[in-house]
Amino acid sequence: MDSKLFSPLAIRGITLKNRIVLSPMLQYCADNGHVNDWRLMHYGKFAAGGAGLVFVESTKVDPRGCSTPRDLGLWKDDFIAPFKRTDEYGGTPQKRMRFPLEVVREVRKFWPQHNPLFFRASAVDEAGWTIEDSIAVARVLKEHGVDVIDCSAGGMADAATSDIALRYGYQVDYARKIKAGAGVDMAVGMIIHADQAEKIISTDSADLVALGREFLHNFNWPIDAAQKLEIKAPFEHASRAYAYWLEKRANNKMGIRSSTWQRGINVGDDEKAG
Repeated sequence: MDSKLFSPLAIRGITLKNRIVLSPMLQYCADNGHVNDWRLMHYGKFAAGGAGLVFVESTKVDPRGCSTPRDLGLWKDDFIAPFKRTDEYGGTPQKRMRFPLEVVREVRKFWPQHNPLFFRASAVDEAGWTIEDSIAVARVLKEHGVDVIDCSAGGMADAATSDIALRYGYQVDYARKIKAGAGVDMAVGMIIHADQAEKIISTDSADLVALGREFLHNFNWPIDAAQKLEIKAPFEHASRAYAYWLEKRANNKMGIRSSTWQRGINVGDDEKAG
């Protein structure tokens, strides 16, 4: 079949071989903040497994951003006054977007112009930020050099942010709205099955799909997806060192079905997790 999920995507000076992205995931394995052999193995296997783009996990720019017992808190009312701001960085949406815009402008000064810049955003949050606010910010960010908006949600509290129940693709609608209002974006959130990912891309809900825990379960997910969608030369998305042997395995009719071969979500209320 012709698959949009496995079609290339050009962003500035790079071309991704498919629309499958490894989402950034914290591993808590650094050596006092330094990269180590774990990272080389961890990220390398996803690239070898066929991902079109691999993101390194969140890398803190200040010790205060680390996940430690001494993190700043907002879990009781006593913490509110020193923060929630009435200066040029707080209050109206225009003032609230001032900080990310300043960061983007500074990053673009040093990040080569031929390289794409992604921006991870909480499309809605528990503090009153709405999808309309995110669309407005996305438009301004793109004017200042951001190429792709990575659409997540929440993160301000333990409670769920969305009025949508936790299910397959539960955050995709945010990506769809931001894409319609501002352009290129990336969808995340319970994206698990090949046909689910294909539908997200082919219906123009997003330009890229990012997987996290599903990739941890199977770092060869793109190969499984290519077989399931019956695209031509599915093993071309694997590393050359793997592709020869995997194709030979498939041609001798042994082990054609992968461990995640079951059908995903195509009709009705098929997006409910279960």
